[in-house]
Amino acid sequence: MKRRTLLKGAAATTALGAIGMRRPQKSAAARRVRLIQQELPMYEIESFFVSDTFVVDNGQNFRGIPRDISNDGTICGEIVSNGLLTPVTWDASMTMRVLDMGKYIGNSASVLFVNDGGRAAGSLSRVGTFRTEDQAIASANASTAPDPFLVWDDGLLNAELLASMPAEYFFNSLAESGTLAGGAGELPARWVDDLYEAVTMPAGFQTGGARSQAPSGDMAGTLYMTEEPLVGGIPFIWRTTGEVELQQPPGKDDPQWAGRLQVFGFQDDGSFVAVVRGLNDLYGRAIRYAADGTQTPMADLNGEGMFVRDANASGTMVGQSMLNGYSIPTLWTNDQPIAIADLIVPGPDLLLLEVNGLNDSGVLVGEAQDSAGMAHHVILRPV
Repeated sequence: MKRRTLLKGAAATTALGAIGMRRPQKSAAARRVRLIQQELPMYEIESFFVSDTFVVDNGQNFRGIPRDISNDGTICGEIVSNGLLTPVTWDASMTMRVLDMGKYIGNSASVLFVNDGGRAAGSLSRVGTFRTEDQAIASANASTAPDPFLVWDDGLLNAELLASMPAEYFFNSLAESGTLAGGAGELPARWVDDLYEAVTMPAGFQTGGARSQAPSGDMAGTLYMTEEPLVGGIPFIWRTTGEVELQQPPGKDDPQWAGRLQVFGFQDDGSFVAVVRGLNDLYGRAIRYAADGTQTPMADLNGEGMFVRDANASGTMVGQSMLNGYSIPTLWTNDQPIAIADLIVPGPDLLLLEVNGLNDSGVLVGEAQDSAGMAHHVILRPV
């Protein structure tokens, strides 16, 4: 399976052409915005890093982005330094820390998740990776394999944990407890107290991954009947006791439907959201699964498609929705969408392009652009 499709968000590239600005409202949309705003805070937007350096790789420009924020205000992401994507964190005072790369020094890496306990997780990136000529030839002749995923504790690479990993492992989420969810080979997997456990694959399914973690420790994820192409995706629930509970296919899809399914916002009440996309689609649709299996379609901004990047403990989600052909940073509260730009108070010369993470206090991190075209790592705080 192409594990990059399982990462939280896209690679560290330029944003998806969002406008993200205030815009005239049609009557129905305006009423919806006013109703939602009555229940939501407004946000101040602040730049905490100017992303003015690129790595050029295979004809594309790559730069770091902020990807996640913990409840204590720690932000993780990447910057470009010495021609590499460099994994970093910022503490609540916005002091930046470059993370230890151990034996992987000289390689690019991304930090995808961070928690209050000082743990972060991410992956190596082939973008800007330093290789000798012999290594490049060997890599070209080798079979394709997922990039190694990494774990840092208090800024230091956890070499002991990484040395114990099974073959072809990957991470999809990191809990406050330090538990990692993802997969190994074809099997959904989790690491509780750094001990590895894999799902016993139900009959008829070939591959999948664990993703969303409820506060109780139960997990939700996706199973597929085949790997390439991904066919027959369904959500599953994986209890702390080991039981696996299969859910129905999304919407009215035939059990043999082809496409990607990702689960977000798994709650202790058994509810979660499944985001469903075609095999080659960036945007798709979302469905709320209740504890009894009832499925309720969720709205995007204009019926043009959406995807989710993160969810917090209250079930609030952030991601992108298409609106008149533009990709708009979007927040869902009570499963209702609103353009995040409509919640930003007047302030700096910054056009919000994307939001990648939020914490349980509703603080957001993402990317913006100023009128000169300069990219900024930004934080949005409720006021």
